Amino acid sequence: MKRIICLMAAVIFMLSGCGDNGEERGIRVFVDSSLNAAMNEAVKEYTAENPVNIEIVSGSTSALFNRIEKGADCDIFIPSSKEQINSLIKDEYLKEENVTPILKNNVVLIKGYGSSIPVKSFDTVTEARNIALAKENEPIGVFAREIFINLNVFKEVLNMTASSYDDSPSVAAAVAEGKNQIGVCFETDALANADKVQIITASPKDSLNSEAIYSVAVMNTDDGLEPNETVKDFGEYLDTPEAAEIFAEFDFDIYIN
Repeated sequence: MKRIICLMAAVIFMLSGCGDNGEERGIRVFVDSSLNAAMNEAVKEYTAENPVNIEIVSGSTSALFNRIEKGADCDIFIPSSKEQINSLIKDEYLKEENVTPILKNNVVLIKGYGSSIPVKSFDTVTEARNIALAKENEPIGVFAREIFINLNVFKEVLNMTASSYDDSPSVAAAVAEGKNQIGVCFETDALANADKVQIITASPKDSLNSEAIYSVAVMNTDDGLEPNETVKDFGEYLDTPEAAEIFAEFDFDIYIN
């Protein structure tokens, strides 16, 4: 009986250490997959001077957003567009003053490295046999469709053989592996595969209704309170010149307000 009581006490003690206090369980960061490599490097640099456990959870922006809305533990959310952040503010998952835009990305059209395919622009994509696109609820998928709609070629694109992927890195990988002749992804993912894909062109001026902006959203705690200082400190670090230097090494543009 004493053994059972001791075991129960140990379990209660362990659970009490897994609450919302960032100093006890560390910091959990949900980050768009296109920013994964750069964030891992930023965490490495930060934790060298600040002994705190930081867990990076990488995935498509839409999937991470859905997990948050379903109750997943998340201290900081960094999506690749403002839409999901605006929804979380509306639903009181975070406060607007705890959101800081830090980075920008470009939307590009890519093909396999050395490919002789005649596509030269977004409005001539139908000269390819097939195209890789991110899902329509994913920011990069939304951006791609905005471009085609604004260039008045969306109906033609719908008649193409299109493959659907979860996120921008997956689109770049599909073109790099020869699964698709062309694709639309973020510039950083194209440059990360520069030995296998090449950029045909960037999105034309005024072809997008919004920009690909990455913001650091420091979430409220589960009880609706302000984030603790450990979480806020890391969020503030991501908006420093030191962090900006790391992100620039991964070809991200720094957001200037």
